[in-house]
Amino acid sequence: MSGFINDRFEKIVKKRAEYSEHVTLSHRKIYIVPSKLSLMLLIVISLIVLAGINYQNNVFYILAFWLLSLFIWNFILTFFNLSKLEVKAKKTLNVFAGDTAEFEFELSRVNKSVHGLNIKTDEQVLDSIFVDKKSSKSVFIKQKSVVRGKMEMHKMTFSTVFPFGFCYGFSYVYLNLPAWIYPKPVDANVLSVNTAPGDQQILEDTQIIGSEDFNQLKQYEPGERLGHIHWANYAKTGELKVKEFVDVNSSSMWIDWADFPMLEREARLSHLCFLILEAHKKNINFGLRLNNLEIEPVFQVEQKQSHLDHCLIQLAKF
Repeated sequence: MSGFINDRFEKIVKKRAEYSEHVTLSHRKIYIVPSKLSLMLLIVISLIVLAGINYQNNVFYILAFWLLSLFIWNFILTFFNLSKLEVKAKKTLNVFAGDTAEFEFELSRVNKSVHGLNIKTDEQVLDSIFVDKKSSKSVFIKQKSVVRGKMEMHKMTFSTVFPFGFCYGFSYVYLNLPAWIYPKPVDANVLSVNTAPGDQQILEDTQIIGSEDFNQLKQYEPGERLGHIHWANYAKTGELKVKEFVDVNSSSMWIDWADFPMLEREARLSHLCFLILEAHKKNINFGLRLNNLEIEPVFQVEQKQSHLDHCLIQLAKF
């Protein structure tokens, strides 16, 4: 019976729910129910009224009505503590299958602070969140990934018992903030890929130390050129670091879906993911072919991270 009631309630809530990147809690989305503490309060009020009837004393009636008005006023304050709270999607942390994704969203409300806010998902509970009326607050929710593809954020329950705990106010929030789950990188012991001229070659470290593009800061070693010392970092931290530059490698290779027909679909995607990560790690310029999709290699250092992210997302979508 309880399962049937819960299912019916879920259907009603979903009809009223707003699946969006920006959700504002309103009277159509907020639900208020008495808490266990309120049942105890009602029992105390009943006993006080019985005592007033027994002893014919108006003080008992005054106390009983004061407690009853406090109980009713608590419903109003609990509602207004959640009302007009804005939830805005910000960004997600895309991960590999089996890892934990992270969703970031922002809470804010104009003219009034939010006290004692609790946020609950299927995997995480955040208690006693305070949202100041003068600023917004970033919240991070973690969610375990299972399979490759697009992962939607779980339903969130926003709740509060503010101010006295006599009633429980809650609202369900469905935020449009998906994360992309990449295939889990797996080395299938097939390390060769097609290069641009069509030859097969093993992934090798082709990063060339040179003078064209800045690569990273590294620890100073005796004999390093003084012109490469990062003096700003030395002034800030007291550690000698030198700038490392690399020459752009103009050669390229293709990581192609069609090169591994012996692997099943998911195994093939996992291996392509492994090859992409290895090529990026070793500073190899690579392109990706997935059936009719072709992503050209990039040669500019500043574009390589975005190129890597783009290729991994395409594997997740495939």
